[in-house]
Amino acid sequence: MNSLSRHMTNRALSSSVVSTRLQSSLAGGATATSPGTIKIPIYKERKPTDILRALEGTIKRDPTAPHYKYIDDPYLIPVSQSSKRSYALAKEAGRKAAMWVRQELSYLFDHRVMDPVIESFLPKIEYTSKDQVSEEVLKSVIKDGNPSDALTIYKLLEEQVSVETKSDLLQLLCYYNNEEPLSEELMEHKWFKNDSKSHSWRPCSETDKLFAFLKDQGGKIAADAYSAMICGNAKYMNTERAWQLSEEADRHNIPLTIEAYNYIITLTTAITDNGNERKKIVLNTMGKIKDQGLEPNVGTFNSALKVTSRMNRNIAEEFCRLLFGEFKSIGIKPSLASYYYALKTFYRKDSTACSLLREIIHKINNKTFVAQSKADTLFFPFAMDVAANVIIDPELGDQIHKLLLTGDNYNFIGNNYGENIYYRNYFMLQVQNRPIDAFMNNYYDVIVPNIYVPEPTVMNAILSTLEFSDPDVSRDYLARIWSHMVQFEHLERKNIVSKALNLMRVHSLNWEGRILGDMAILCLRADEVDNSATIVTYLLEKQSSIIGVPDFEQLDILLDGFIMKCFAPPIIDLVTYCAENDFPEVPEMVEKIESNLSLTEWQHNRLKSFVDAKKSSNKKKSKDIN
Repeated sequence: MNSLSRHMTNRALSSSVVSTRLQSSLAGGATATSPGTIKIPIYKERKPTDILRALEGTIKRDPTAPHYKYIDDPYLIPVSQSSKRSYALAKEAGRKAAMWVRQELSYLFDHRVMDPVIESFLPKIEYTSKDQVSEEVLKSVIKDGNPSDALTIYKLLEEQVSVETKSDLLQLLCYYNNEEPLSEELMEHKWFKNDSKSHSWRPCSETDKLFAFLKDQGGKIAADAYSAMICGNAKYMNTERAWQLSEEADRHNIPLTIEAYNYIITLTTAITDNGNERKKIVLNTMGKIKDQGLEPNVGTFNSALKVTSRMNRNIAEEFCRLLFGEFKSIGIKPSLASYYYALKTFYRKDSTACSLLREIIHKINNKTFVAQSKADTLFFPFAMDVAANVIIDPELGDQIHKLLLTGDNYNFIGNNYGENIYYRNYFMLQVQNRPIDAFMNNYYDVIVPNIYVPEPTVMNAILSTLEFSDPDVSRDYLARIWSHMVQFEHLERKNIVSKALNLMRVHSLNWEGRILGDMAILCLRADEVDNSATIVTYLLEKQSSIIGVPDFEQLDILLDGFIMKCFAPPIIDLVTYCAENDFPEVPEMVEKIESNLSLTEWQHNRLKSFVDAKKSSNKKKSKDIN
């Protein structure tokens, strides 16, 4: 009983000590000044995947590992750019087929066993009758971003919905250009899609009717309607209509949203080609923003910089500095798009050299960014282009690449097209300014082929560097480059194939006798007797260019193999080679041959001459000794 009491006392004491330590740690040192106060730290909101991301950050990426979307099997991993694209899109085509089956045969997927129900797993509802829909359903569909379903429900309701819902519908139709957006699940389609082609505005009678109705409602409804139409028409390159609507809103003193004013600024390049007039329109629009009591945002900053990058150089550089200073004074930080437009302004064909890119990289080094606009994805490819083709600084290229790999910044590489441009410039910069062994070890082996597959132009640059490098160093990499050219499907490019073959001729390998002996034995064991005989002939004819001679054990294995195959021609060459290199075992070799093979008179005399020459040589040596 006493022992139990002591145990409970010790346990309570330990608990008290732990509690005190816990309170001390929670108080963060506050208990040193006020022992009776417990300071609870501020609660940090965490997302469901934050712990997984933290664990991921402790693991370095394995450059030899393929992307997780490919099957991790050396026989199934695609290597060339075209095979990677075909593999990924074929896999996604299966996903599209499954989505089609789910929708077309929706009655087979009517069971709902999950709790709670996951809407994404269910077939899409088809709205065909008025009994299925209501204004609440329409609001839900608008919130989910489904313009086609929203328009169908709106028609089923015979347009009898509230003004606010009509305003939301107009904004949805303008944002998506009256088109169904691409599913978020189809990531590969987006990755390999080239977004360089601009989309044009699609006229829609329902959009026009909604706008005609809403603009007469006055107040915020009319302002939102004008803003939505201006944003939609400007976004999808219907610049004339967007500018007309902005002037109409200005005449009627209709206040627009800051997003609408941002798009109006970008319209400047389509309105006039004169740099001073563009600058004047931008400043006038910013004056309207101030008069409306709106706060500019980073979108306003980027829109003005986009226009600036298309002005004449003399006006653009000064105006760009002015914009950066003004927006810094009101606390708006630049995004990657801001820096991209600044680089576009200062780095042109007719521009003088400047240090802007170095200053930008120094300022944003080790920082991670949050996406602000689609143009953010243009920064890294263009920055590497400037570093490679204007500044030509490999160290600066490494700094840009380090920034790209910081945090989640790799998301700003854009798509497959942008990634290829980035790595093409990065490789060209490094291969032309680094020793070939440093380039191959630190860049090529780390990135190729799982991250980037070099284009023929890059391969040509690598071969050019190999051509002017030390042959002893280049020879080690030439075979690997040729192997990759085959894997990357570059053999149709005659210029690089010709250059590679010429390098193989110039930087030919100085064969060693022992290596050739091993090769001949391997061919013989694989029943490739002709190839083995060819190697023996090469040994005999190219003795002056071959380093060393094979061991006699190797030659004896070859002799026994040829005797077993009853193949006399290489046997004569083999004995000739041994005699010319003064092997003492020549008489024993001849004796073995004559006892196992039937020879022609010429072959017998040839072998006998080697034996006689060997005997006379031995007699001469013995006389010299005596």
